[in-house]
Amino acid sequence: MKPRARRGWRLSGQFVFIAAAIIVAYFLLQLLANGLLLQRYYTYRTRQKLLRAYELVQQMDGVDFAVMAQIEQQDITVALFEAGTGRVLYSSRSEDAVRSQILERALREVREGLLAAHADLFVQKRASSSITASGAELEIDPAMILGARMGLMLVELSIQLETIHESTVIAQQFTAAVGVLMLLIMGFVLPRMARSITRPVEQMTEAAQRIARRDFSQRCDDSFTNEIGSLARSINTMSDQLQQYTEELQAANGKLKEDIEVIRRNQKARRDLVSNISHDIKTPIALISGYAAGLASGMASTPEKMREYCDVIIDESDRMLQMIDRMLQLSRIESGAVSLTMEGFCVTDLIDDIVEKFRVEIERAGITLARDYAPGECVVSDYVSVEQVLTNYIQNAVEHMGKERQMRISVHPTEDGRLCISVFNSAEHFTDEDLSELWDSFYRGEKSRKRAGSQSGLGLAIVRGNMQLLGEKYGVENVTDGVEFYLELPEEKTEK
Repeated sequence: MKPRARRGWRLSGQFVFIAAAIIVAYFLLQLLANGLLLQRYYTYRTRQKLLRAYELVQQMDGVDFAVMAQIEQQDITVALFEAGTGRVLYSSRSEDAVRSQILERALREVREGLLAAHADLFVQKRASSSITASGAELEIDPAMILGARMGLMLVELSIQLETIHESTVIAQQFTAAVGVLMLLIMGFVLPRMARSITRPVEQMTEAAQRIARRDFSQRCDDSFTNEIGSLARSINTMSDQLQQYTEELQAANGKLKEDIEVIRRNQKARRDLVSNISHDIKTPIALISGYAAGLASGMASTPEKMREYCDVIIDESDRMLQMIDRMLQLSRIESGAVSLTMEGFCVTDLIDDIVEKFRVEIERAGITLARDYAPGECVVSDYVSVEQVLTNYIQNAVEHMGKERQMRISVHPTEDGRLCISVFNSAEHFTDEDLSELWDSFYRGEKSRKRAGSQSGLGLAIVRGNMQLLGEKYGVENVTDGVEFYLELPEEKTEK
């Protein structure tokens, strides 16, 4: 059972949601980091700053005012004391009464810190105060101090800490405001960005669905230079290849159907061949056998009767020989054993010669013959093949003449420099079935198996074989008052 497709958001909606979620998560993370880590990070950076300043002090030989200036440029206050006496060696504070109180306090804090740390270095944060001119002590922002013993000298480095809590609150408020503004802007921009990305994807989806329905007409926009463009080009290439394979498959199927139809018709032709040969040979053999038996038994008692019996035997023998000769002729044509000799000859003279052969039959049948051609029309072809074709055309017209008893032979040029030779007779029109099977061996328009003169059903099959060997156009058409067989041959340009 085919699983049902799960309903979900459109790709553009998913894109907008994911982008908005990323923006919100970024600003929330920034607010959280500001609230929890900013103050600790600021304290850590200040401590590192004091330690780097202390490394500079350690490199001094005595009091180096250049190093002191470098440290004080970093907003660090420096105080140097003698370890034993507490005498001030250097101070960044101004020379006044307040200065001495602050330095005394600084010296005391350094000594107490070193004693508490049990080491030659400590760094700590302490509350900072300022003493006014009247001697009052005011609490100010806390400070980070570094105290150290360096040989016979005590060092105090201090840096005033800003009010980081207030800065953190301000930063959080600003971040929140920027986040809201960004969400508003992204609410306008993101859908358009998503649409620009999902539109080609939707187009490719539709193209893929059409390909699944064997419709290869839609093309994807492959003008993009990114992965979407590569995917679009791949779909277009797949569509072209599938279309090509489909067309080749359809052509192969059509050819297969034609081959199957040819096989079917060949099988039918073989069955008909056996049936027709049996029918057409059995009758003359039976007549020859019967009349020969009559002669042998003395049934023909007079010379006239004996002549009649002999004439029948001779006629039927000639008919069998003609049919066998035609079968051999068709076999040679279909096997390709016939060699063609292309030469120029007068086709109208050939027509006159063939008509003369059938003159007695034409007069006996009361056929009115019309000749629609000028003398001296010449063609370039194989003389024997053209003679066989025209002979079969004219014989077929004589043997299948309709009630009007009209026959017309025409020769006229075509637009492409060829001569069209046609033989008309006033017969009944062919049906569609007749037109499709007319050129098959042993095919007759009438389905009965009655003997009809010298008909064998091989004449038009011989025409087809010869014209296919020549590679020329031939056929039959139902025209007004009858049917018309025709063939086309290349004209020879000669003096007439």
